[in-house]
This record gives sequence, C-alpha cells and structure tokens, in this order.
Amino acid sequence: RDRDRDWSSDVCSSDLVEAYLARGSFAQAEKQANEQLDDLVGLDPSYIASAFRMAARVRCKVGNPKSALRLLKFARGRLEMTSDPEGADELVRVMLVAVEAHLQLGEISDAQQVVQQARAILCGSKGQAMQCASTCPVNKPELQAELQQTLGDVALASRNIYEATACYKKALQLEVHVQPMRQQHVTKIKTILEGLQTGNELPASKSPLQKGAVEDFAAEDVLSI
Repeated sequence: RDRDRDWSSDVCSSDLVEAYLARGSFAQAEKQANEQLDDLVGLDPSYIASAFRMAARVRCKVGNPKSALRLLKFARGRLEMTSDPEGADELVRVMLVAVEAHLQLGEISDAQQVVQQARAILCGSKGQAMQCASTCPVNKPELQAELQQTLGDVALASRNIYEATACYKKALQLEVHVQPMRQQHVTKIKTILEGLQTGNELPASKSPLQKGAVEDFAAEDVLSI
C-alpha cells in the first residue's frame, strides 16, 4: 500500500511539473521537479526514471540541454536494468526527451538515432526508417502521439517539410484518442502545421528559452541516489 501511495504521489507530482511547464512557470517547475528527486531512495526504477525525466524536461525548457542529457542517461541506465512492466513505456518517454535535448544542441543525427530506437521499443519495428504514415501495432495513443510529434520535430530540424507535415498530422490524429484530451498538445501541433502550410515554420530545435540556465546537478548528488 505504501508503494502504491508513493507511485500515486509521483504521478501527481509529475502532472504538477507538466502544468507549471505549460504555463511557462519554469522556476516553479524546477522546484517541483527537484522535490521529486529528493525522495527517491529505495524506490522503483520507473519511479526514479520518471522523476529524472521531468527534471530533464525543465532543463530543456530553460536552455540547459547538456544537463538534461546527463540526467536522462542516468534514468535510461536505471530502466535498462529493470524488468518492471512499466519500464519500457517510461524508457520511450525518457528517450523522447533526449531527442529534444539533442535537437536543442543541433545534434540532428543523434536525435534521429534516438527517436528510431524509441520507435523500435514502442512499435517493434527495428531498423525501419522514419515513416509517419505507418501505425504502431500497440494501443497506446498517448505514447504514439508523442512519438509521432517527436519524429516531426526531427524531420523539421532536418528541413524535411513533407515528412514533418506527415508526422504532425499523424500525431494530431492520435491525440483524438487520448483521454482526457490534451488540449495544449493539440494546439501546439495545429500551430506547427499552420506554420508549415504558410511557410512560416520555425525549426523544431529552436524552442523558446528562458534567459539563464538551471544549475547542474553535482555528480555526487546523482550517484548518491
């Protein structure tokens, strides 16, 4: 029961970080994400990885992708050592945030590699190139939509407008099946598609950043968890 309460608390905390990020309240998002990291000793790998993923998202939002990648590397290592049934889905989420970080750093080839690895884990399609018209043989519309949007981000950063448009359209179709509806996701995708249609698109790797950067975690802090 205690474990169930811990997991429920983690989900609510992660949702709160998401809400702060959506509102642009980066300082509050950082504070909430750091509070998650403070209470990880002895918990499940998926729980730990989720907390590190949310902290990494904050770092991406405030323009510190290198710090984000260090956190995500730790999270990915934890997940790859677990047999937790929730681990595979969380691993995909961790990898999608890593793609965002690579794009911010202009590391498009690394982003392409990681997003294809995430696609292989979710869809079981090892070795296939980016194809947004195909559908994953799994009933996970939330993860599938996030994967397709990330594929679109990578295609857009690569200046492949046709592929990016196909990916974003597929993501929008999948968002319809996500309950409850993620209106901010839908709005973001529609805005990008409108930009592509009018020729005013922005590179996916150039997300709006808050001035300044979040202070890196010390190595001993990570190793102590």
